[in-house]
Amino acid sequence: MYFSKLLSLALTLPLTIALPTFHIDHAAISGSSQALAQAFPDLSNPTVQLYLQADGLVSSGFPEEGIALFERLLQQLRDRGDRVAEADLLKSIASSFETEGDLERALTYYQQALDIYEGSIISPADRTTQLFEASEVLNQMASIYMRLENPEQAFAAYQQASEINHRANLPWEEASTLGHLGTAYQIAGQTEQALAAYQQAIAIYTEVGSSPYDAPRIFNQIGMIYQAQGQFDQALAAYQQGLAAVAEQSDDFQTVDRVLTLDNISTLYQAQERADLAADYAQQAETTLTQASTDEFIGENLSRKADFLKEVGDFYLTIGQLERARSYFDRAVAIAGQHPGGGLEYLLPTIIFAYTQQGQIAPAIPYQERYTELVQDQTFSPERATSLASLGNLYQMIGQLGQALTTYQQALTAFQELEQELGGQTGEIVQTILDLGSVYEKQGQAEQALATYQQALSLYETDDFSPGKIHLLTQLAQFYDMQGQPDRAQQYSQQAQTLRNQMLEQFNQMNETQGQPDRTP
Repeated sequence: MYFSKLLSLALTLPLTIALPTFHIDHAAISGSSQALAQAFPDLSNPTVQLYLQADGLVSSGFPEEGIALFERLLQQLRDRGDRVAEADLLKSIASSFETEGDLERALTYYQQALDIYEGSIISPADRTTQLFEASEVLNQMASIYMRLENPEQAFAAYQQASEINHRANLPWEEASTLGHLGTAYQIAGQTEQALAAYQQAIAIYTEVGSSPYDAPRIFNQIGMIYQAQGQFDQALAAYQQGLAAVAEQSDDFQTVDRVLTLDNISTLYQAQERADLAADYAQQAETTLTQASTDEFIGENLSRKADFLKEVGDFYLTIGQLERARSYFDRAVAIAGQHPGGGLEYLLPTIIFAYTQQGQIAPAIPYQERYTELVQDQTFSPERATSLASLGNLYQMIGQLGQALTTYQQALTAFQELEQELGGQTGEIVQTILDLGSVYEKQGQAEQALATYQQALSLYETDDFSPGKIHLLTQLAQFYDMQGQPDRAQQYSQQAQTLRNQMLEQFNQMNETQGQPDRTP
């Protein structure tokens, strides 16, 4: 979201420090730094290195240490008085924490960026851009408030963003924000307020004489509210307006929204017991899918067809209609699974991610189970082990501790087999052992938990420093604290803190003579 500006920052910010150049695994880089890696294949640029190291610490479970590095970058920008770059970096930091699920910290950094935009004018010549950026931050904050189940603050943020867009004469952005506000109201069950927001958005689209890609979805949401209220004529009129708006879209959006709208009309007629019309519109939706997924040379592309259905499911998931979402996800999985080239191994993780990003853990489990089954025959494949570990995480999150324990044990075996064959799995093995120990603790099996943690600690006998070792020592400190042994807890806590300090010191090594970084992309 804020990547391009961060990349510009990386080329212009001079560093007065020399950082060690670390090997960066592009596949492992998370959040905003993935875009950074794609733009800069040579990641030796000191500023990029510092950002990546900070983001890597956050994604590895060391937020405080990551913040310390982020603050060094921020301080340099503050010393230069570059408020634009400071705001861009704050948003990128917020995005990193949001990616890791640390929503409260993400809000803190988004708020700091917003404070800059709402303060003095950064650039009088570019006031509209400044207002646009403020509205974007508010939209992002509102979406986080919804994830935190704090709808009132979400409403306020969306309303503030809408007012800013109106003041800046940004009608499309204003209408889009009103659409988000309507969705928030709809999820919260405040249907009248939702309708009012949707209708405001549509009025703006009508005034400017064009409908962007989200107009058909707004019409569908209006229709769904009317349909739920039994106002079938108003619902049908809204759906038909949605079909008309579809014609103004690009092909892929057109396909998804046309299928969505046709299926909604079919559902409306089913509710009215008009079976012939319901079947007709359902067939139109299926024909649309097939035509959009068929190539004159290779025939029907099952993967593409499944992707369209998955996107329709995403729409329903976003507005909180879980059953409708699941029905489309299941259709997508069934189609992708018809043929080895159907892309099922790529589709399932996207569905799992969609659910977990919405905080919907239980509905994600059947798809994680299916994916785990799919990769189990991949001997010595990391996907086999990691899929089991991920499934164990999901079981644990919803309190299915017995299944979590069994699955973690299977994951541990798979990682140990990988270690014997390929090596390099110590971190994954220790993390799985930590997960096992946490389940034992929750089951009240303290002795078994301690034995598990000690087993993990033995893997680090010859390792003076490792992020995994820090997590393990921290877990042991918490374990002994819960067992009423504060002295032992303090012992392990101090060991963990010593290693944390050593880790941060590695990133903080400075040279007195550091020139300007290479500014060649």
